[in-house]
Amino acid sequence: MANIITRLLDSVNRNKNVGMFSFLLQRITGVLLTLYLFMHILVISSAKLAGPEGFDTMMARVQTPFFHWMEVLLFIGIVIHAVNGIRIIIVDVGSEARRHKAWLYAMTIIGIIIIVFGIYKFLPKLFGHTM
Repeated sequence: MANIITRLLDSVNRNKNVGMFSFLLQRITGVLLTLYLFMHILVISSAKLAGPEGFDTMMARVQTPFFHWMEVLLFIGIVIHAVNGIRIIIVDVGSEARRHKAWLYAMTIIGIIIIVFGIYKFLPKLFGHTM
């Protein structure tokens, strides 16, 4: 595992460009979303096995400010991964390889707009107000 991380860091140091940053961000968000998925399945399955009272206890535990902020980070990770994935599909499948930087900047702007709108929608939940 350490060898993989060392090779990845060496590659990043050699290729300090926008494409490498995009590549690295896609891999990091992918790993984090996969870890979240496994934790989500574990929480839901353990709550189901514990019965209705256990499920209610589990849901009360995750309705805290800490978990609300984690939901925001999850949302940001999903948007980054999705927008970059769409850009990769457009560039790789289409004939847009020559304009990959323009696509990266365009999709970054779209992603920022989605994130800002999403955080705006999260604000009441983050600061304890009901919608």
